[in-house]
Amino acid sequence: MFGSHKHWVSVTGYVVEMQLLPGRAAPHPKLFVVELQPADSAPIRAEIRLNPGDHDYYDLYFCTGDTTGFLYNPDKREARFDTSDPRNSMSAHVAAGDAWASAPDLEDYSGPPWLVPGTCPGCHKRVDQTRASMDNQPHCPSCLQPLPAYPLVTTKQKHKDKHKH
Repeated sequence: MFGSHKHWVSVTGYVVEMQLLPGRAAPHPKLFVVELQPADSAPIRAEIRLNPGDHDYYDLYFCTGDTTGFLYNPDKREARFDTSDPRNSMSAHVAAGDAWASAPDLEDYSGPPWLVPGTCPGCHKRVDQTRASMDNQPHCPSCLQPLPAYPLVTTKQKHKDKHKH
C-alpha cells in the first residue's frame, strides 16, 4: 500500500459527487466525495470539504467523473485536491483553451475537441473523455446514446462574441 508516510502523497482519482452545504449566505461550502485510485492498493473513498475562504475555492475546476490529481495522507486518512495539478485549475483550463484558440488557421474552426461529461447522463457509466472529446458526434460507448457536447469556449471567443453586436 502506501507504507508508513508522514507526508502527503500524490494519487489520481475522480470526483464521485459534490454537494453544496448550507450556509448563511452564498458562496456556500462544498463537500466532495472522491474515489482515490492508488497504484498499489484498492480504491479509497474520501471526503474533501472546501470553504469559501480556502485558497483554491474559486479556481477549482472539476467535473464529476473526471480523473484528476489529489493528495492523500495515509496516516491521517485525509485527502485534498492537488493544487499543483493543472487539471484542478479553472485558470489553467482557460489558459489552455486560449492557447488552442490562438493557434493559426483556427479562426473559423468548429468541431472537436468538445467538452463532454465524465459520465454518461443516460446509463451513468464512465466515459473516456479523451476519446469522446475528439469524436465528430460524441456518444457513450456503453449505451451508444449521444453525449452532451459543447464547443470549446475560451475567454478570447467570449470577447469576440461580445463585440459582434
